[in-house]
Amino acid sequence: MYVDLIVLLVLLIFVILNFNKVYSFVFFIAIVDITLRILAFLKDNLPFKNITKYINDYLPSSFPDLINKYTSSWDIVNLILTWAYVGIMVIFLYYCIKIFWKKKRI
Repeated sequence: MYVDLIVLLVLLIFVILNFNKVYSFVFFIAIVDITLRILAFLKDNLPFKNITKYINDYLPSSFPDLINKYTSSWDIVNLILTWAYVGIMVIFLYYCIKIFWKKKRI
């Protein structure tokens, strides 16, 4: 099923239309990826069968997992999307470091 892809695309379109800044898009991708990774950790470490089955059926483990799921037969598209993801995460890291250094209260 394409439920996970459709939901993420709808959310992505919502973010792009409502927040016109580049960092909003970058933070959205990072927030979704971190959330997916937390859910994957919970799936692996919780003993509840219903939750584990739901997460396995409808949610990918991360954005690279989503990219690999839908572009496994298209090597060049997979490569381009994976490197775009890495670029977005580098930009996210840049914004995090920039915010960290601006605070200087820690």
